[in-house]
Amino acid sequence: MPNPRIFFRVSHSVANDLQALAKRFRTTPGSIAKLIVVREVLHIPALLDAHDQALQEIQQFHRDLVATLEDYLEEMDDPEKRSGVHQIIAELNEQSQTIEAIRSAASPRPSPLIAMLIERHDQEPVQTSFAY
Repeated sequence: MPNPRIFFRVSHSVANDLQALAKRFRTTPGSIAKLIVVREVLHIPALLDAHDQALQEIQQFHRDLVATLEDYLEEMDDPEKRSGVHQIIAELNEQSQTIEAIRSAASPRPSPLIAMLIERHDQEPVQTSFAY
């Protein structure tokens, strides 16, 4: 089954550079564009992992800071200062929940529908390619 064709516009300067590069490598501008797109798409999982790691470190910093503030809160007698520390802890907890929501939304999860379609396809006596 042929792959779907994807078309996109580029500026004249980029098109000229692409044409010159293709001529230098004795290929087509489309082949050069395809190589560039595929190379960039392959970097996405590593980029997502790096962002997830950074968010995880921020979230851990929030947890550590909350634990330190709670220890500090036990030693504090001034009710006004205690109220301020409680507000800071509440804000840090809210930010931590937001970070967790972002991490959860950015993580791909298996789709039950896709798993069901694959299972149904695998159980057929004669297997054909999926239609688009």
